[in-house]
Amino acid sequence: SLPTAVMLHDSFGRNLVPLVAEHFRHTVFVWTLTMDPALFRNERPDIVIQESAERFLMAHPPSDSAELNDNARLRARFTASSDVRLRLAPGGDASGIESHGRVSILPPAADSDIAVVLRAADAAPSVLLPPFTIDSDTLPVVRIDLTSPADTRLELFYESEGASGYDYSDGGMQRTQRSLWWPLRQGRNVVLMPLPNPGAQGRLRLDVGKAVGDYVLHTLEVRATPRSSRGS
Repeated sequence: SLPTAVMLHDSFGRNLVPLVAEHFRHTVFVWTLTMDPALFRNERPDIVIQESAERFLMAHPPSDSAELNDNARLRARFTASSDVRLRLAPGGDASGIESHGRVSILPPAADSDIAVVLRAADAAPSVLLPPFTIDSDTLPVVRIDLTSPADTRLELFYESEGASGYDYSDGGMQRTQRSLWWPLRQGRNVVLMPLPNPGAQGRLRLDVGKAVGDYVLHTLEVRATPRSSRGS
């Protein structure tokens, strides 16, 4: 039978939809320039197609699918690295976190396993994380240990080199956010995300969920991993 596919595209890809679709038994078309590991985990396509106009290639170079592998590979990368670029942990300094939406940043109880509590007053809780450096020859991996008040979705936004803000315009009406997302279950979750370096620059924005309540951040850590290990 015919294979399945996911096609990531910009505005030029709209005209390709009927031409591509006839070659697959099931095709998902997504208007985005960002490789999203969660999309591939959910769809499990046989083939991934990435189409982009030349002018987008500096800010959004094509991603290497080897860097978007499952949690086991990301966990191995993260564990093997001692190059910590950002760490929020119990007993540490969380003063660099800034509210970016209707969320209160609360200190944890003494001697707890909590770095900070983020109390969401509406369904768009968002914070800016402390700044850190990203080297162009590394693949940064983010590990987030978080207790969620509900089934929801965590989203991590990044800026691109030479372009401030967390979304871009293709010159028309379409705007696409520079972000990665991961589904959360009510209760404690451990999330691992690779940042699309060298595209990612600037401060990260963390949208912890889409539900009202207390999000308990136990730890958040970013480690730089060598790109030479991408095949390991």
